Amino acid sequence: MRALVTLRLDASTRKRLDRLAKMAERSRSALAAKAVKQFVEINEWQIAAIQKGVQQADSGQFIDHAKLKAKWEKKIAAGDADIAAGRLLTTEQVFAAVAKQRAKRVAKAKKRLEWSRWSAPDLLESTKNVRGR
Repeated sequence: MRALVTLRLDASTRKRLDRLAKMAERSRSALAAKAVKQFVEINEWQIAAIQKGVQQADSGQFIDHAKLKAKWEKKIAAGDADIAAGRLLTTEQVFAAVAKQRAKRVAKAKKRLEWSRWSAPDLLESTKNVRGR
């Protein structure tokens, strides 16, 4: 079931939303609904994660120092020296780091997808060809 919600947007944001809706060939309402849904999902997750962390801290559950140190040393070795050193990053640097991580995940997903496209008969046929049968 859907419910009607009214939003008040400044003129600039509304124009940008209208342009985006036109480019995406979607209604302004559909884009706004999607944005609100994503906002709610992200914030629900974040608040739940924070609450879980507070509960763990209250019950005395903390990460072992050696494990934490190893985690950050791994980040440094992976080239995330700015993040590991706690330096403030520009928005562009954050976007670049996120894009780099996303590209790695996409590459892994594509690899898994390539393997999943093989059907059982294809795999049997390929093993027959390898064995020379």
